[in-house]
This record gives sequence, structure tokens and C-alpha cells, in this order.
Amino acid sequence: MSAVDFARYIGEGKAHAEAGRFQEALPVLLKACEALPANPNGPIMLGAVKEAMGDLRGALAAFEQAIELEPGSPKLRHRLAMVYEKMNQPQEALLQYRNCVTLAPDFTAAWFQLGMLQTQQGQDEAAIESFRKVTEQEPGFAPAWNALGVLYANAARTPEALDALAQGVALSPDDDAIRLNLANVLATEGHAEAALEAYLDVALNRPDWPMVHFGLGMVYSELSQDESAIASFREALRLRPDWREAQHNLAWLLGRTGKALEAEAVLQELLSGDGTDLLALTGKAVARAEAGDEDGARAALLTAVEAIAKD
Repeated sequence: MSAVDFARYIGEGKAHAEAGRFQEALPVLLKACEALPANPNGPIMLGAVKEAMGDLRGALAAFEQAIELEPGSPKLRHRLAMVYEKMNQPQEALLQYRNCVTLAPDFTAAWFQLGMLQTQQGQDEAAIESFRKVTEQEPGFAPAWNALGVLYANAARTPEALDALAQGVALSPDDDAIRLNLANVLATEGHAEAALEAYLDVALNRPDWPMVHFGLGMVYSELSQDESAIASFREALRLRPDWREAQHNLAWLLGRTGKALEAEAVLQELLSGDGTDLLALTGKAVARAEAGDEDGARAALLTAVEAIAKD
């Protein structure tokens, strides 16, 4: 068969694929591969169709065949890495992303995907370097600044985290996820007023995000605005009823504001889910003691001591 046959088969296969007729595309593309076995475009098209059909192993085999024919192609390494990711083979994907950026150091998308996968694998320092490459090559790409800011925050590199997240917000002011991450870092670093303003801004667009209300509760508590903090933690729990940290904070605030019965009800709910919760047991002991129930206080403390002993 000739190059003319190859071109015809590729054209027919592409037309079928673009129309979603993948089963019809397969035999035509196989003929293209047979017509010119040395041309990588045949297995590339075949791999793309198999990937679209969900046949990831078939796609992998086709792309590997194409790489044998064109080993210096960064795009093929990139495509292979994405298939490995879909197959939940992160180490193989990492290798191919690294191969890709080695062949094409300015392949920004590959650097970003490499950074995301490195983050998922707990390779934070390597991920920081990958995202820095993205921000150097494409300074206007807000998701890279966001990812970089979160990693800096996790590494306690607060000034760099705040700068990166501020860059992200400036580039994408309507991205509530970036704005929430900035609010979280501000709150963690004790910038309560600035964090409060940031959380309230996000809450206007995302009243259904429990983390926003949790953050508001933490900041209101730090500012000694206890009633507002209580309301915020209650809203966080309405949206996410099983959030134990929010329940602990709510119980503590209720106790601090003299609402002993409400506090004890929250603590009891915590203990119904985990009878060895030390914070809840200690809180219950304090509540029982304040209510004059020495036996109840003693029982709660005894249970706490037993739980500690088991650990």
C-alpha cells in the first residue's frame, strides 16, 4: 500500500472519530498503520480513538508504538503520561512528564500537570519547582499561582504563600477557591481582620461552602465575636454535619458563653459517634462539674483516662 492509501485511511478514520463513530474508525486506522508502518501518525490516531473509547491499555500500546517511531516527541510523552494517570499509575506518569519537560523545557502544560501529580504524591518541594516553572513561562496563569501558594503555606513559607495567592486573586478575582485559600492563610497567620473580610467576600458567592463558614467561625472567635462564631460553626455543620472539628469548636464556644446545656448536647453528639473522643470527654467532665454532677464528671474523666491508656 502507498502513502496515498495511508492518507485516505487517516482521513476516513479522522472523520469517523470526529463524528463519534469510534467502532468504524478502528479498522480504518488499523489499515493506515499497515499501509505505512513507519509513520507515527497512524498509531497516534489509533491511540486517540482507543483512549476516547476507554480502552486505556490499547491506547497505551498505540502511543508506545508511536514513541518508538518518534522518540524525540514531547507531545507523545505528554499524551502517554496522561494515559498513565488515567490508569492510576502515577510513577509511570511522573516519568513521562519528566521526559516531556526534558525534551521541551518550555512545555508549560506538562510542567503544570507534573506539579499537580507531584503534589498528589506528596512531593511538595518538587511540585513547587514545577509550578515556579509555570509561573515563569506563563505569569498570567492563575491556577499555578494558587497551587504554588497552597504549597508554600503547607511548608510554612507564609510571605511567599501570601504573595502567590495574592497574585492568583489579582489574575482571577472571581475564582472563589483562590480567594478562600488566601483567607485561610491570612487566618492562620493571625491577620484576623483581613481574613474576615476575605471570608465574607467568598461567602457572598459561595454560601454553600462549609469551609467558608468554618473559617468565619475561627476568625470571629479570635476577634471575640462569639455569637457570630457560634452562628458560623452552626452553618458549617448544617452543610457538613459530620465535621467533628467544627463540633468541638462549637461546643467550646457554647461553654464559653454560658450555654452549658447546648454545649453538652453537642458533646454528647460527638461521643455518640466516638465514645473515646478525649476532647469531648474532657468537655463533658467540665460541663458535668459545673452543673454540680460530680458522678457524671468523674465518669467522663474515667472514660478519658481509659481511652488514653488504650492508646
